[in-house]
Amino acid sequence: MLSIAQGLIDAGHDVVLVGCDKSVPACTANLDHAGAICDYCTARRDKGYALLSGRFTLKRIDEYLDADTRRKLDGTERVPDADALRALHYRGADVGYAAFSSYAYVARKAEPNLRNAAVARTISRLVHTGKLVYEAMTNAIAAEKPDRVILYHGRSDIDRAALRACQHGGVECWVYENALSLNQLVYFKNALPQDVDNFARTVDELWAQAPADKHTIAESFYTMRRQGQSDVQAAGATIATQDRSYITRQTRGTLPDDWDGTRKNIVFYGTSNDEFIAIGPDYEDRLYPTQVDALARISASLQDDPSVHLYFRIHPRQARVRDELSDGLMRLDRERNNVTVIPADSDVSSYTLLDNADLVLTFRSTMSMQAVYWGKPCLILSASIFRPLGATYNPTTHEEVIELIRALPPPKDKTPALKVGYYYMRSGSSHDYFTADIGKGRKGYTFRGDAIMVTGLKRWRYVMSRERQRLKWRKLL
Repeated sequence: MLSIAQGLIDAGHDVVLVGCDKSVPACTANLDHAGAICDYCTARRDKGYALLSGRFTLKRIDEYLDADTRRKLDGTERVPDADALRALHYRGADVGYAAFSSYAYVARKAEPNLRNAAVARTISRLVHTGKLVYEAMTNAIAAEKPDRVILYHGRSDIDRAALRACQHGGVECWVYENALSLNQLVYFKNALPQDVDNFARTVDELWAQAPADKHTIAESFYTMRRQGQSDVQAAGATIATQDRSYITRQTRGTLPDDWDGTRKNIVFYGTSNDEFIAIGPDYEDRLYPTQVDALARISASLQDDPSVHLYFRIHPRQARVRDELSDGLMRLDRERNNVTVIPADSDVSSYTLLDNADLVLTFRSTMSMQAVYWGKPCLILSASIFRPLGATYNPTTHEEVIELIRALPPPKDKTPALKVGYYYMRSGSSHDYFTADIGKGRKGYTFRGDAIMVTGLKRWRYVMSRERQRLKWRKLL
């Protein structure tokens, strides 16, 4: 984001940088508003600011809030349950979903237990933050009259409140996110990166403008994923990616011990809890409330058919995470004779599973598009950015799911999967001052050659405080 700012400054634009001043009650990086985390975050930000050159203005969130607004938004609102949180809006801004998203990212919980006093207080603080930032951004728009507002990610309590204020105020807002290519970013105009309709439209537009070798570039994405590479050859160039491979610890050619090739083998690729919740009402459109419920109902309906076996691959990102998702899945593995759950840290190969599967089920996993590309029929059981593309079967009832599993429908046209592959390989844009080398860890991400690190006691206190919060919230139910 510093690189984007420097590019705008170089181009002669008037740039106003608005930073957090430790005044917001909670954020994704600091649910408990711990002083050590705030100190480190602001010190690192200020070190980055010092590397900028040219004319720009620095502002603080608090400068756009008056005392009356702060008194009115006192942060005492309590939310009784998760449904009420989803429905909670402030002046049309979905501050409830934003708070939910920030909490879910840290705690890795599918639902916040608002009967727990600590959870309830933290959710209240996150909601309060969203309201304050919405008011601050509304006032900033009135004061600065910007032609464009630029944010990163957009899904959390602070960013989403700013995006909604821009949308309501008629100001163009660009939401940046990491591209697949290591030194590039992708942006979304006036929309979250997870916006279903916007994604489908963007994929189609990029494909329509693509060069003649677009199929080769698209195919390289799927080859890279299968091989677990961080670098990929495409169109005569080497593309370094920041995509983390989860298959490096898996053993190629391995299948579960109970695999029987004479059966109909249905493979369900799971998604970690925090990846598909708390985005918005569109993502509540799913056949089953949870992945555990999906596996439970489907396996129960197929219990009378010994020719069908269900394999659930827990996402490797869930390794070392103990939560209701993994507990519920492992319970079904013990209770159902037609279910095999593959743990997150298992060395069973995800791609050998795919090659031998008769049918693939997903919620939001990119394995849906990978299945289509490699010639497998796929069912998507929830709202997903991939669902409108026409590459998958999208059942709307449980009965339809069972009918499709029993029928084993043929694979669909893989052209939409190629479009997605091309999008991931070519959707980003480079920035002059930012470089990254993931092999060097946090020293590898630099702005103007500086890794912008804060060392010494301040960093030590930050690391200790961050780890305490991580352990606290991932164990707190």
